[in-house]
Amino acid sequence: MSGFLGKLPRKISVKELVLKSVESSVLAVEVYNKPTVQFRTGAYASLMVIAWTAALHAVFEREGVSYYYKKRNGRFERIDGDKRAWELLECVKKYGVEKIGTDVAANLRLFAKLRNKIEHRQMATLDAHVAAECQALLLNLKNFLSEEFGIELLGDMGLYIPISVFSAKRVIPQSAEEKAVIQFVDKFRASLDPHVWNGTNYAFRAFLMPRIGNHQNSSDVTIEFLKLEGMTNAQKERATKLATMIRDRQVPMRGDLLKPKAVVQQVKEHHPEFTMNRFANAWKALCIRPINGAEDPSATNTRFCHYDPVDEDYRYEPEYVEELCRHLEAGNDFTCPDPVNA
Repeated sequence: MSGFLGKLPRKISVKELVLKSVESSVLAVEVYNKPTVQFRTGAYASLMVIAWTAALHAVFEREGVSYYYKKRNGRFERIDGDKRAWELLECVKKYGVEKIGTDVAANLRLFAKLRNKIEHRQMATLDAHVAAECQALLLNLKNFLSEEFGIELLGDMGLYIPISVFSAKRVIPQSAEEKAVIQFVDKFRASLDPHVWNGTNYAFRAFLMPRIGNHQNSSDVTIEFLKLEGMTNAQKERATKLATMIRDRQVPMRGDLLKPKAVVQQVKEHHPEFTMNRFANAWKALCIRPINGAEDPSATNTRFCHYDPVDEDYRYEPEYVEELCRHLEAGNDFTCPDPVNA
């Protein structure tokens, strides 16, 4: 702890803000890692938003930038007599989205909005749903404080980055409020550019594998983080294959994915006899997606189809049109006596 205190800025106002950021983030970690806490994600999000806001205010304070709202007449806006400071998203905007990173900014935008939605709600089912984003939120702050102030958050204090382990089985939200917030998160993810979505600064996704030590008394670290930037092409390929084996099948809904009606319309341009009924028979015959009412609706053939948890229906890759046309040209017209709901 003494080493950490020695790295704090000398300017009192900056020092207080950095200390506020560090203490708030440490409290967030403590709350998040308590197994008995029910309001885990809500408390974590609130404390981390405070931590990030204080860190950005510290940068503005150091640079002599006024970070308070002003009225048109030039006077400061006030709340209960105190000057109204920039909120987190305004701080990100003023600091610069490109400077802080678009994926970091997206992560912060999610939690700024999420905090307001769950501030007065107890939502245990949200914990596993946003665990990767929670992890990135902390790691990003760690990097930010290191780059801006030379402080190694947590490391200088003898603490380690927490690792969250949740069951791969999806937790089903129980109340209408829980479902609404889960849908908000899914829609937010769907709005992201795929490069942002896949970036570790937006969501830190990790999988653990057993590592065999060289000796019974080996001092090898139990958990080791490997960055793609430092891997060889062979290592990247192997990591990608392993991740594909165990990754969650849910993906953000891209704008180029097709609804069933659009797929039928495009296929009909080449095969006018193709109908919605035959489309439904096709996905059943080709095992493209589960039948209605299946226990796991997301168990699709992700080469052609993805489950949309927001609308609770399916979207299809443009390549699926070509796949259907190929089968039709081969003589499979997908006719059967029992129509299936598409």
